[in-house]
Amino acid sequence: MTVSKAWYVVCFAMLGSAGCMVPADDASTAEVSAPVSSDALGPRGCTWTQWGQSASHDGTSCVVGEEPRTAIQSVVHDPFAAMEIADGRGVLLVHYQAPLSDADGNVYMVRKGGTYKQCEDPAQQVDCGQTRQNVLRMTWSEVKYQRRPDGSFDEAWSFETDWKPAPFGDQPLFQPALAGPFMYVPGAGGSVWQILTIGQRAIALQRINPFDTLDPNTYVTSGITVDALGFVYWNVIQPVDATSGNNRGFLVKAAPWGQTWKVDYETLTPGAPAATDLCFTTFSRAVPRPPRPWPPSADALPPQLPCGRQRAGFNVTPAIGRDGTIFTASAASLNNTYSYIIAVKPDLSLKWATSLRGIVNDGCGVSHPDAPEGDHVSCSSTFSAIGVDPNTNLPPALEVNDGSSSSPVALPDGGVLYGALDFISFGRGHLVKLDRNGRLAGTYQFGWDSTPAVYEHDGSYSIVIKDNHYFSDGPFYITQLSSDLEIEWQFRNPSTQFCVRQPDGTIACTENGPDGFPHPGGFEWCVNAPAVDARGNVYANSEDGFFYQIGQGGVLKTQTFLHAPLPSVYTPVSLDAGELTIFGR
Repeated sequence: MTVSKAWYVVCFAMLGSAGCMVPADDASTAEVSAPVSSDALGPRGCTWTQWGQSASHDGTSCVVGEEPRTAIQSVVHDPFAAMEIADGRGVLLVHYQAPLSDADGNVYMVRKGGTYKQCEDPAQQVDCGQTRQNVLRMTWSEVKYQRRPDGSFDEAWSFETDWKPAPFGDQPLFQPALAGPFMYVPGAGGSVWQILTIGQRAIALQRINPFDTLDPNTYVTSGITVDALGFVYWNVIQPVDATSGNNRGFLVKAAPWGQTWKVDYETLTPGAPAATDLCFTTFSRAVPRPPRPWPPSADALPPQLPCGRQRAGFNVTPAIGRDGTIFTASAASLNNTYSYIIAVKPDLSLKWATSLRGIVNDGCGVSHPDAPEGDHVSCSSTFSAIGVDPNTNLPPALEVNDGSSSSPVALPDGGVLYGALDFISFGRGHLVKLDRNGRLAGTYQFGWDSTPAVYEHDGSYSIVIKDNHYFSDGPFYITQLSSDLEIEWQFRNPSTQFCVRQPDGTIACTENGPDGFPHPGGFEWCVNAPAVDARGNVYANSEDGFFYQIGQGGVLKTQTFLHAPLPSVYTPVSLDAGELTIFGR
């Protein structure tokens, strides 16, 4: 598939504002408008200062966005993206930062540097691609782009951190946070840098390290969250040994003056199996492997292997509720199907921990419209009990998946949302809602690798999700749910053609892409966090190469083409206090 030359910070200005069109050959673009005074901030805050806008991660701004039509400026933030896509065999195995904005209209975004060695043969990765040796050659810097009166921006400063991604799977999220004049940036050894953002250079005030040493094998694996009092939260993982994959995890809290507190995730999950306890795997791990369909007999159980320690899921960024409750999510290091959603008090003592095992029963014998005919995970008609997972012959287990950027969302009523993966939904997962006491309040099958947005209105709230149907090649929806997880409206991706912007700025479309396949069911919504404005307008980008503004009721308001379709566009959307849409592309 043809891809754009690089990954970009993208902002769209409102209709009619001043700006300049970017060169057409450089795809996704960015734009800005006039500076915004701090007087524009409402009670809940209008600036986009962290993952999901605020400490609750609800993805909603108090500004009213206007129609995003004019692309003004583009800035490359990942010069290696095209090579990373090629090494990923057409998909980008990276989760990107949500661009941040302050009250003066400035924008902050990551920029990758260093070097990247592309694989000559992606199937034979040795010292190239997403290998540890290659990733260590790259650098991560946070850049401040200062707003100019004409609506464009200039680079004010950059801060190169010593942070490196943990050596487990895809490149994890690098996500700083703003708190007034301070920015908190992930650092090496599980530490966080406190940066003074004012002025024309970044001033590192201190490294906040919750540990006695700076161990290069200890990693910040989450975005950073700042609560209303300025306290900072993040997740850290320490490998217990280099070969087993058994990792120790900590939830860290820090004060702006540098004092730290931390708690081991094993303390936060007292009901979880211990590191050496045996946990059920799947029939695929049995020797010999039984023939499908599964389960192989009515009383068959899969093999058991050590569970490993509980630690935070990779990319799980803690959320803070209105009462100060901290929400996070954990998984067993060696078996992610033993996962928990956790509520923690401000003093880091446990409030409750809810297991994600056995809370749904929509496995065997339950209708799955997404299941392709003759699918290989279909259940045995002879031995399957209603609702079990055929892979285990047990009630389905939802998991905190390490390839996801899904993070908890603290709800206005004190509950929490989390998007979990499973083995029974044909590429989908379950949105899980728990009440303020950790009791299950409902689930909804959806596109799983996403942090939902919450739109408050009329004394209640609605939940905005990506709702992809993968195995059936569509339909692909942005869906709004009620607080009870009932569908309020859906907007279906309308694209069926593969379009590319030509060097002269025109757009050429064909029925089939470079891979030769048509898209009669549309294209996936691959945004990992949508944005919602004060009127409930939803902003999201799609793999079809378009950026969408969707009004309440599922009404298309604007559809702006960027450059070309791109698979696995895991980029979040932001709104700044000047009514602009900003996102990585």
